[in-house]
This record gives sequence, structure tokens and C-alpha cells, in this order.
Amino acid sequence: MKMNNSKKWFCKSVLLFSLCGLLFTSCGDDKDEPDADYVGTWVSVETTSEDGLSAPTKNTLVLTANSFSYVSQLYFIEYFDLAKMEGSITVSGDKVNATVTGFGMASEDVITNENEITVYKEGSSEFNSLIESSGISTSFEVKYSVSGNFLTLSIDENNDGDYTDENETVVYTKQ
Repeated sequence: MKMNNSKKWFCKSVLLFSLCGLLFTSCGDDKDEPDADYVGTWVSVETTSEDGLSAPTKNTLVLTANSFSYVSQLYFIEYFDLAKMEGSITVSGDKVNATVTGFGMASEDVITNENEITVYKEGSSEFNSLIESSGISTSFEVKYSVSGNFLTLSIDENNDGDYTDENETVVYTKQ
């Protein structure tokens, strides 16, 4: 049976489009693996007290498979940024190893500071100065667990082998 030219063209076109569709779906971005359970935006709110005054502090943590960004904000009529941090992470089991690659802090008078916090990059003199003055380590290990919409992070601040001391565990809620 002989095909006329238009039928041949139609069959070749269907075959070509089928092959292109197959190639593009098999060579595309493989998302067979779901995101890790810790990936997402997480928020914790706690009360901060100083000199007899109390105010809510909101901490927002954004985690990807290999990076983090963190913003701490103080509430006084509205939220004001206190500090920002960013970096890379590697995860093995229930341990997250974090490396800080960017850091910025508000001026001492947070409430009247209307400027956006500048995040200084690792290696800059401003980064080194802020890290030194804040006492923050540029690399640390955190134990994590996720249960439903809750992320629990624990860090052994005093290196006593447990996470039971004050401020060593924080629970975040998924946003």
C-alpha cells in the first residue's frame, strides 16, 4: 500500500514529536526524589526579655537541600530585623553541618534603624568583624528532626554531650 506525501509527512511529524517529547521528559530535571523533610520555610516565635522589658522575637529559617538563610526579628509595633545569616549545609542522618557564608546585624538602636541589614560575605573584613564581635561560630553541627509541621533543631552549646540545657533546642513551625 502506497502512502501519499501528506500522509508520510503526517506520520513523520507524529513520530518526530513523540521522540522529542520522550527525549525532553527523560532528559529533563529529574524530580523523582521528593524534597527532604527539612526543606521549606520555618518560623519560631519566642519572648525576649531584657532590662525588665519583654518582646516577641520571630526567627525565620529557610532551608533548601544544601543552603540556609535565617532572619531574626524583634517586635515593637512591627517587626524589625535584628540579624541575618546565610550559608551552606550538608545533611547526614539527623545531623546538619552548617557553614556561615554571610552575616549581618542591625545597629544597636534597632527600632529607629530603618535601613535594610547588609549581609556581609565570608572573607570580607566586615564579616570577620561581625562574627568575632557576636561570638558566632562560622561552622557548627545541629541535630534535627521533623514531625508533621514541626522542625526541632538542637545544638550542644556548652559541649556537655546533651541538648537539655537552656536555649539548646528550638522548635519551628512550617509556613
